[in-house]
Amino acid sequence: NRFSEAKKVYAVAEEVIRRLGLENTEQHGTTLLNLASVHTEEGDPSKALELYQRVSSIFQCSGLQNDYRMAALCNNISHAYEKLGMQNEAVSYAEKALKIIKGQQGYDVELATTHTTLAARYMKQQRQEEALEHLKEAEKIFLNLPGKRNVHYAATLNALGELCYRRGQLEDSAKYYEQAL
Repeated sequence: NRFSEAKKVYAVAEEVIRRLGLENTEQHGTTLLNLASVHTEEGDPSKALELYQRVSSIFQCSGLQNDYRMAALCNNISHAYEKLGMQNEAVSYAEKALKIIKGQQGYDVELATTHTTLAARYMKQQRQEEALEHLKEAEKIFLNLPGKRNVHYAATLNALGELCYRRGQLEDSAKYYEQAL
């Protein structure tokens, strides 16, 4: 919640980018992407969307239209639209993110979190069956990852708990919420 400090840090980063002649590069786009996220979390998703449009242009001009960074951008845009209450746009960008990340190798965590994000957007539109499909896919991916359970798995379990609660499946809901904890 240290938004003003974060914006100052990004202002310095943007100045460094300008001085190094790295404007409109992947690095510049990534910096703007992170700055836009600060604006979203600060409660100014409209400002974030302006920055996200610049990031989109930079990433496209850099040939990153099918890169995991573009999928991350689409997820972030989806989040900003969700904060604005624009559910159709939020779903559209979450679907774009999934389409992009599905084509990537080695990004299983990102794929699973994107499935979870899309499921959350579907739940807001009362599209429970579609939400369930994506949450089950996310769960399957997380369970097949090697090593310790990824921290993002808790969000999937939490969403499964919410979905079960909405469907009146209270015992299953409690089970998922307890696992998420």
